[in-house]
Amino acid sequence: MSLRVVNLGLPKTGTTTLARALRRSGMPVADHRIRAKQTDKTELHGAFVADLLYRGFYETGHSTRLKA
Repeated sequence: MSLRVVNLGLPKTGTTTLARALRRSGMPVADHRIRAKQTDKTELHGAFVADLLYRGFYETGHSTRLKA
C-alpha cells in the first residue's frame, strides 16, 4: 500500500512544516515555486506562488499583482 498526502493551505497554516517533515521521512514532496526557467525576473526565482498571491492580495487588494 502506498500513502499519498495532499497538503494545501494558505501561508502560516503549517504547509511548509508538513512538507519538511515528509521530506525528512523520505517521501517525495512537490511544492509550487517559481523556477528560473519559468521567468526572467530573478527576484521571483524560488518564490512560492501561494505566498506571492497572498501578499499581492493583502498589499494591493488584488491577488494577481505579484510582488517579490
